Amino acid sequence: MTFAHKALVAAVALAASSFGMAEDNSNFYGFVDAGQAQIDGHASYSRLTHYAVYGTDGLDEHNTTQYSLGVGMNFNEYIGMELSYNNYGEISDGYDTPGFVPGNPASINPAVDDFLDTRVEDIMSVGLALVVGTPVGDNFSTYAKVGVEVWEASVRGISLQTPVSIADDSHDTYNGIDYFYGFGFKLDMTDNLSLRNEYVWHKMKDEGLELDTQSITLGLVYTF
Repeated sequence: MTFAHKALVAAVALAASSFGMAEDNSNFYGFVDAGQAQIDGHASYSRLTHYAVYGTDGLDEHNTTQYSLGVGMNFNEYIGMELSYNNYGEISDGYDTPGFVPGNPASINPAVDDFLDTRVEDIMSVGLALVVGTPVGDNFSTYAKVGVEVWEASVRGISLQTPVSIADDSHDTYNGIDYFYGFGFKLDMTDNLSLRNEYVWHKMKDEGLELDTQSITLGLVYTF
């Protein structure tokens, strides 16, 4: 079972338990968020498993589409917890070798770069957060959250061979347990349906890969 499947199973299991308790307790809710993530960081080639190369590649200010889904529980008016599955898409460093023309391997200068392209794919996580908020009026509230997440990402490199050609064979999987924090605003539109806006910062670090992610999302919350 893949990481994504395990994450979805965990989220669905908690959601099912929430539905089972919803008849007697209206403090459970489900949510879906979508928006944009900006990812900065760097990747090291020392762990890639094909065509051994040394060095790092910067991954600066890449924008991706992010979505999250999960469930939460409010212990009281001010404190709650959330379990979420988060997908940050993928980023690519692009062809940055001087003089390289995509589709024309003969334009490659082997003395300049061993890797032409760095791709970080399938960036995803499962997070558990403590949420602390306060009402501002009858239908509006603000909140902050801090938590930990188990994350995973796959790094691929497009490398050079001899004679000069391109091979997308270098890859490795990175994972870790790191923290995230953020704040948000929630507007209650009906007794059960709310609209929320979140700003969240994520730190993901493993040997050979470091990603700093800022995400801005808009979401719907349904309270059972």
